[in-house]
Amino acid sequence: MTAPASTILSATTLSATTLATTLAATTGAATTLAADRYVSFRGIDFDGHCRALIETIERYHAGEGAREPFWGWFLDLRRNDPAKRDDLLLLSSLVNPLRERFEAHGDAEALALLERAEEECF
Repeated sequence: MTAPASTILSATTLSATTLATTLAATTGAATTLAADRYVSFRGIDFDGHCRALIETIERYHAGEGAREPFWGWFLDLRRNDPAKRDDLLLLSSLVNPLRERFEAHGDAEALALLERAEEECF
């Protein structure tokens, strides 16, 4: 006899594949949970979102924020990133400091870019 589905669902240590297999065995219904794991990311332009944010940061570094050490530090970190310039990882790791800097400059456009990237990509 198999365990009830509620018992299986409450186990937090099951992987997505194990859970899908166990649910299929318990309920008799096939599931594609593991196969469709990333379907919600289709059509999102990760590179475009990252590029727009990096261009905004580069603009700050070259212009009005040139005296602020944060922008230079960020771009140096990006250039020297051992993960081969994984802009998505870098931006998502620093979303709060970026938000603070954009807010300090009253840059609604940059904040909107960051918010959209955070909602869709991070």
